[in-house]
Amino acid sequence: VVKLIPMASVVWGLFVRSFVTCMTVRFGLNLLRRRPSPLGDMWKVGPYFLRVLLLHFLIFVVVLVAIVVCALPYGIGASTQDDAAMLIGTIISGVLVIPAVAFAFIYGYGILLAGFFIVDQDNDVLESLRNSIRYMYGNKLTAFAITLVFFVVMVVLVVFTCGLGFIFIMGYNSLLMAVIYLSVTGQWR
Repeated sequence: VVKLIPMASVVWGLFVRSFVTCMTVRFGLNLLRRRPSPLGDMWKVGPYFLRVLLLHFLIFVVVLVAIVVCALPYGIGASTQDDAAMLIGTIISGVLVIPAVAFAFIYGYGILLAGFFIVDQDNDVLESLRNSIRYMYGNKLTAFAITLVFFVVMVVLVVFTCGLGFIFIMGYNSLLMAVIYLSVTGQWR
């Protein structure tokens, strides 16, 4: 039973994250497009929820596989109870982490807008990933710079407001991602 609790937490987290993603994408796009009722419309996530959930599950599996591949040499070395094998396994795992982090950065910013393509353009999961990668080509560094500045402002705001600023930051982050989406797809006016 104790081992099921972390797994249930992961599954619940995927459901909540998918629901919140659908809501914030709809809200941000409706607000920026000046639609009459962005708050009432954001709860209508039914047509998109399962695809966004599948997208988040797919991303989770890719991340999990990357972690297992990076940790495997260390695990094999540790299971031998030999100091030399443990050292070699640790070194190999450490070396594998470097390209994994680089891949995560490049691919992560490539698929940054996949949820927007599902909700806004009614794409399926693979099509949304392809479109996100295509539109983010050449825009990853700009998106990184924008999110880096946002992160610095967020940390300062949250620290100086004793955590209360976190409430406002999350809404602003949703709008920021919507602005990035509208900009890279050429819909921003």
